[in-house]
Amino acid sequence: MTTYYASNTSPPPNDTLVLNLSEDAWKGNAEFVVSVDGKQQGGPQAVTALHAAGQSQAFQFTGAFGLGTHDIVVSFINDAWGGSRQMDRNLYVNSIDYGTQQYHPTFSDVLAALYRHEDVHFTVGTAAPH
Repeated sequence: MTTYYASNTSPPPNDTLVLNLSEDAWKGNAEFVVSVDGKQQGGPQAVTALHAAGQSQAFQFTGAFGLGTHDIVVSFINDAWGGSRQMDRNLYVNSIDYGTQQYHPTFSDVLAALYRHEDVHFTVGTAAPH
């Protein structure tokens, strides 16, 4: 599909969101979905970077998210537990990049650790000027 713009307009801006994630894999990889301001960005995705090995995997999402702050929701959708720490599937949000802004953990090695089916919210961006 080709998109055409009138001569007095420009294409909508593309904003870039990068989630840096890792997992504890047990009987399969951790899967997640992400939403920006309530709109799901694509389908479920699988993480293959192992948290215990210090790995991180970047997942990039682009769109015309607009000015101001945005609610980013990461939903862990396939938790598994076999009764011990070695038999557990978890998802870790290591850091987030939004445009030129970087969100890194302050007091731990991750922004969020998801140990069960749950959602975690992050606010990115800056307040719109008045």
